[in-house]
Amino acid sequence: MEPTFENTQNSENMNNNCAPVRKTFWQKLGDAVLGFFDLASFFLLALGIVLCIRFFIFSPFTVVGQSMEPTFHGDDFIIIDKVSSQKLKLQEWYSQSWGSDTLKKSVINIAGGLPSLHRGDIVVFVPPGKDIHFIKRVIWLPGETVSIINNTVNICKTGSDDCFVLDESAYLKSDIKTVAACGVSTFDVKDGLFVMGDNREHSTDSRCCFTIGCFGDVKWYNVPYNYIIWKVRARIVPDFTKF
Repeated sequence: MEPTFENTQNSENMNNNCAPVRKTFWQKLGDAVLGFFDLASFFLLALGIVLCIRFFIFSPFTVVGQSMEPTFHGDDFIIIDKVSSQKLKLQEWYSQSWGSDTLKKSVINIAGGLPSLHRGDIVVFVPPGKDIHFIKRVIWLPGETVSIINNTVNICKTGSDDCFVLDESAYLKSDIKTVAACGVSTFDVKDGLFVMGDNREHSTDSRCCFTIGCFGDVKWYNVPYNYIIWKVRARIVPDFTKF
């Protein structure tokens, strides 16, 4: 019986059909280029997100000096939030007479959705007349008159007898004294914020106009809103001896 070659030929055809297709050099190069662009686009997207957060929302900052002890120490790393200060600036712009009523309503609606700064918050700013960053605590707000009497902070609504002694026990040690630096003990906060360091006896702050001299015609003891850069949110590398 003579052998037939039909099955053998079919098997060879199947092997030929299942053989891997080898890519040419140019096809391999094209795949490599596409892979590179995919990877590059991923990293660019990630970098864009990081930079957006870094410059517009949160930023790291290093504390220098002892003016905020014991809350913060020198070389502490902190996270600072830039959104809160934008609300102050929007509200300040709204109070000025510019733009249409529709635009003003849009501005105040945007500001209303942003977090606020409150008494007791810690902020980073550049004081008028200075070119370095300061970190201090918000003590007094616009529309208040404040007096430092017997090592305590007394706050009144301007033009009113509605006064109270500020309770600072949450962040000041019991032996810390708040003294009237530069010989001035009463301040009228009209615009901006009045700030002090927690280490009152070793803090350059609003009480003495950040050492630029201001008790004449210029009242720079208040930090204008547009000089406030960030609100401190958290310590990145805390001093664990405090816990």
